[in-house]
Amino acid sequence: MHIVRLVILKLIVYLIKLLFSLLIVLTIWLLDFLTNLWEDMVSTLALIVSVFALGATWRQLHLQRTHNHKSLKPIGQIDFGDRNFSKHLFIYLNNFGVGPMIVTKLIFEKNGIKYEKIADCMEIESKKFMHVNIHSELINVILPGKYIEIFETKDPSYSDEKAIYNVESMNVVKRQLAEITLTVEYKDVYDNEYTTKRSFDWFIRHIKNTNDLTIQNKSQSQEKKINENNLIEGETSIQSFPIKKRTRLKKNTSQ
Repeated sequence: MHIVRLVILKLIVYLIKLLFSLLIVLTIWLLDFLTNLWEDMVSTLALIVSVFALGATWRQLHLQRTHNHKSLKPIGQIDFGDRNFSKHLFIYLNNFGVGPMIVTKLIFEKNGIKYEKIADCMEIESKKFMHVNIHSELINVILPGKYIEIFETKDPSYSDEKAIYNVESMNVVKRQLAEITLTVEYKDVYDNEYTTKRSFDWFIRHIKNTNDLTIQNKSQSQEKKINENNLIEGETSIQSFPIKKRTRLKKNTSQ
């Protein structure tokens, strides 16, 4: 009996030692696992932070580039002028942006046909008006707040001293300009391409149609003839039927 108790006691001691050894091994493995897990988590977090930092840097560079593009963006606008009662006509290409405007091409379209020069669209002599030609081999730059004269003319009969001008000749010029549409192709310093387009029909906004003018002139001439005929008939009727003077009858005072 005593021997059995000793054997059982030895078994219990052995089991306790085995459990304690297993507990130590498990603790060491758990610590090693947690250490590796922490290192993996730290490396993963570092990778995520690096990715976010790279994205923020790229976004900042993109915003900076966009800001630079906008801060040097040209804004082309085609403006017309009809000053001093049609004595001075002009077409300007303005740069209302904040960056230089590099004009690459001017396209003048008339009756479906495209031209590179406005002089080819006009039926008047090119010596009578100022115009500009854009050459692709040259750098044509319009600085911010500046402009170039696409077309500009004054009536040759106009004089500042005499203050006279030929309305009909300027109307002919306006009608020729009204048939043209201008397309301007330009770019900025970053080679971003832009386009602006405008028709020249603005110049005939106060000019009536030629057919309406002829009809109006015919009606006015016919009305003038009718009035003249009526006036002549009235004069003849007055001459053929003279008005007699009326005489009053005097009362008889003897009564």
